[in-house]
Amino acid sequence: MNDFDHEVFKNDITDVFDLVASGYDSPALRFFPFVADRLVGLMRLQPGDKVLDICCGTGAVSAAAAQAVSSAGRVHAVDRSEAMLGQAGKNLRKLDLHNVDYHVMDASDLEFKSDYFNAVVSSFGLFFMPDMELALKQWMRVAKPG
Repeated sequence: MNDFDHEVFKNDITDVFDLVASGYDSPALRFFPFVADRLVGLMRLQPGDKVLDICCGTGAVSAAAAQAVSSAGRVHAVDRSEAMLGQAGKNLRKLDLHNVDYHVMDASDLEFKSDYFNAVVSSFGLFFMPDMELALKQWMRVAKPG
């Protein structure tokens, strides 16, 4: 794929997620919170950590991470879909979680400084990247060493 094709692909994926966001937390997809809890448990987050949740969708991982890092920590939820981010915001407000910031952002062109986050996570997001290697390099760039 050339650069133009990458953008078309990204825009098409974003359009699909904008379209399905309002129904994305349906009972048929109830496995997302279970996966999120397990994933965050494996991450061994600490209160005060800064976490980047890439392709956050409706916020299942963001919610679990926000609870793990407590009010002393911060989660930055990134998605290209504004509708998914809006749904994530609604979901986390229902859980009374206020330590999450939401960003419309391309996961392969992150606007964060290097070595900033204690943890970077993407649940079910990597396979939507047209250039997975480029995306992973960006994710590693913003993660603190170790």
